[in-house]
Amino acid sequence: MEFGLFQQQTTNLYMSAELRQAISLLQYSMFELTEFLQEQALENPLIELETKQSDVSIDKEEERSHREERGEGGYVMSPIDFATKRTVSLYEHLISQLRLMHLKKEQYIALDYLIHHLNESGYLHEPLSEIASELQISEQELEEHLLVLQSFEPTGVGARSLQECLLLQLKKREDVHPLAEVIVEQYLEAFAARRWKDISQQLQVPLVEIQAVYDEIQQLDPRPGLNYSHELPTYIVPDVS
Repeated sequence: MEFGLFQQQTTNLYMSAELRQAISLLQYSMFELTEFLQEQALENPLIELETKQSDVSIDKEEERSHREERGEGGYVMSPIDFATKRTVSLYEHLISQLRLMHLKKEQYIALDYLIHHLNESGYLHEPLSEIASELQISEQELEEHLLVLQSFEPTGVGARSLQECLLLQLKKREDVHPLAEVIVEQYLEAFAARRWKDISQQLQVPLVEIQAVYDEIQQLDPRPGLNYSHELPTYIVPDVS
């Protein structure tokens, strides 16, 4: 018998937790998968499920669109009519509110600049230090302008994070649960991860109170800007002859 050190390569199949979950999901029926996703959405307030319209609803929408296009009495609408038939964009909605305010010129400029830098959800992700530098004003002044913007509708616009967006909405609501702002401000990550027992122990409140806060937060809009059109305004420029 020969003794010695030998090198040998073997291939083993390693199944990660993600792979196991993927395999288990493949075994679900459509009903079971839908039920599983709904349970996950209930447990995590940051998960949103989108319901896809059926072909029937799409056909009805197209039929309604054709009826609108022909108008009353069979009148066919012109492209000029369609130019005004559009949803107001978030930018237009905010600018219309800005124009109703009596502000100094520098305030208008700063607020208009902030509105231009909001994303589709209505959030401001660009650092205030950079914006202040571009506007050549102090961060404190810009903070004051941002507070004005955050007073606009929809509530939550101008927030710099999900946490700030939810807090802005809670501050404007009536009969808010007394623990709602505390939980969003101090325990949002644990709250979203469903570590409710830990939160209830730290706040010394029963779990039913945490559930009540969850029900209230579910009524808030984490992306208030998405309720508006994202299309640029349509302008009709006449030909000059």
